[in-house]
Amino acid sequence: MKHLAFFSIPFAVLALGFWCAEAHPQEADEAVEEVDEAVEEVDEGVEGVDEGVEGVDEGVEETPEQQAAAAEAQAKKEEAQAIKAWFELMERGEDYHGPSYPEELVLNYTLAYAMAPTDEYRADTLFHLAQGYESVSNRDAAIETYLRLLDEYPDSGHVPRVLFRLGDVHATYTLLPPEMDPEEVRGLLEGKFGPEFGMPYFEQGAASATPLNRWVMRCHSERVGMYARLGQGKDTYLPILYALARLEPDAVGAEDVAYVGPYQRMKNPEVTPEQRIDEARMYVTSMRDHVRENLVRGAMCPLQVEQRIANLEKLIADFAGTELEVMAREKLDEVRAAQEQP
Repeated sequence: MKHLAFFSIPFAVLALGFWCAEAHPQEADEAVEEVDEAVEEVDEGVEGVDEGVEGVDEGVEETPEQQAAAAEAQAKKEEAQAIKAWFELMERGEDYHGPSYPEELVLNYTLAYAMAPTDEYRADTLFHLAQGYESVSNRDAAIETYLRLLDEYPDSGHVPRVLFRLGDVHATYTLLPPEMDPEEVRGLLEGKFGPEFGMPYFEQGAASATPLNRWVMRCHSERVGMYARLGQGKDTYLPILYALARLEPDAVGAEDVAYVGPYQRMKNPEVTPEQRIDEARMYVTSMRDHVRENLVRGAMCPLQVEQRIANLEKLIADFAGTELEVMAREKLDEVRAAQEQP
């Protein structure tokens, strides 16, 4: 608009000059001089505008810091778009149960893996894909996917839970179709599955995070069961039970909370870190109390009353000052009272 304002002046003056030259020849020279002066003023104005435009252009030029900030903002925008697309595909994979299930499940998780913006999202995708394979009783594909996660993302927060799942999948037969013939089942499992094949994963899982981590505790608990199934004596697994019975829920901190992947965090954004710590403490309490009850129950297994009394007295001595001591004393009183009855 400034350019137009400047250029409107000479045309008006020129028109006036030509009119004057025809109507008043003597005044033509004066009109021309006025035109020349107006043109010079316009030229000066245009030069000023051009200088101003150049100044604006120079002002618009971004500094390296501004360029870096713009690039970072663009990268964040693209990542947010990728995360949104990833989450939608993950939801489809989790919720789809149509006629093409499980093919559609695998397809959605595969697309989500390709869309995942970082390693954390890729590891989370593999974990849910393996869970999906478990849900359709595809044991081999589940194992392969879990192992791939461990191999490609060894630092993932999912590792303790993956090791627990691998131990459980190898140690149990729950993923096989129930309609299969028992002889066929034995043929498939021989040399591949059973307690001895699950135990190495439980052992690794038990050492994969802090002692108060949910999946570490689960691995320890399964180790006890595996030792019993393999015919090991109680001296092998009793120290594990004692350690679980001594867990302190109040000691749970943020580092002990079981890892929650980005999909679950996005799906349940209302859950705060403090709530997750409270849930972890509740789980530790439940695990500890369950083990204590089993220790008292185990002390009562022998048929001989004297052996029961000896077992309970040992618990009382080993867990002095704890709730387990109170539990063992109550049971000991019951045994002695029954012993005194005629």
